[in-house]
Amino acid sequence: MSRYLLEEKLGQGNVGVVYRAIDQQSGQSIAVKVLNSRFTPKMAETTKAFGDVGRATELGSPHLMPTLGIGEHAERHAFFVEPLLANASLGQRLEGNGPLPPAQAVQVALEVIAGLKALHGASLLHMDLKPANLFLIRDPLGMERAVLGGVGMHHLHRLEAAPTKADGECLARPEYLAPEIASGKPLDAQTDVYLTGVLLYEMLTGRPPFTGGNFKTIARRHALEKPVSPQLVRPEARIGDPLSAVVMRCLEKKPDRRYPTAAELSEALQAVALPDGSRSLKTTTMTPSPAKAVESDEDAAAKKAEEAAAAKKAEEAAAAKKAEEAAAAKKAEEAAAAKRAEEAAAAKKKAD
Repeated sequence: MSRYLLEEKLGQGNVGVVYRAIDQQSGQSIAVKVLNSRFTPKMAETTKAFGDVGRATELGSPHLMPTLGIGEHAERHAFFVEPLLANASLGQRLEGNGPLPPAQAVQVALEVIAGLKALHGASLLHMDLKPANLFLIRDPLGMERAVLGGVGMHHLHRLEAAPTKADGECLARPEYLAPEIASGKPLDAQTDVYLTGVLLYEMLTGRPPFTGGNFKTIARRHALEKPVSPQLVRPEARIGDPLSAVVMRCLEKKPDRRYPTAAELSEALQAVALPDGSRSLKTTTMTPSPAKAVESDEDAAAKKAEEAAAAKKAEEAAAAKKAEEAAAAKKAEEAAAAKRAEEAAAAKKKAD
């Protein structure tokens, strides 16, 4: 931990605290997530979380948050180091601006699914999809991209064994649970499909399918109650029946009634004709190296400055070349004028 200088607390949850920090080796601003003391580095859950985080970073998906480092400090707290993406979460976007337009919500969902496909292909599950774990970042060209964080954190929640702590405090938000998570049933890729449906529902309507009440009340609603269709919750948004139908299939109580895989959910969303007559965009297929999967704000600014400096240098070189060409042209013109004067003088002398 001596490598990282903690500067400011950015947020706190049941799992731990996130700080803005400085990497004293590189000088870059980064985020350090320090786990609560009950999640010691030697615990099985912490070890599993570390393993998932490392494997997810190795996948190099542009839609998965890379981890820059993991470790423990003197007080035996485990910690993760990630790129600093301040004020970029979907939760902050929804809180500040309200629901997303349907086309944008579908595009974000497709990019979330692209991240899930990478995880599922490596036999990993996310299980902690929620707006606070999804980041909407812009690259140097201004293009927005969805990036999933929180990989591996479901091991720390341990919901399959104990949904709540002894004092009743939830280890995870009950609004973002699949029925089988709270009931302790087997989990698979279709659990992530359900949670993607919850996320898409909130992007479209501004709220999760089930809210209000304590953990058990909301968990029971996930297990037993059919949610209101997004189109009916927010008819003015013109979400449309086809898109609502995709969301509602994701939210089926029985896993075998949902889309079998993230890939099939992606195909269904791409086939949806949106109300404005357009179709959802397909997700990017680029696969950068893990170290470049997500650029921090400082990285993007530095890259932009480098590009501006290169453009200025090229402009100066072009101006210098133009000046040289103008000087050469002037010199040639002067030489031609001198030659004409000599020829005129010679002609006059001959005439005399």
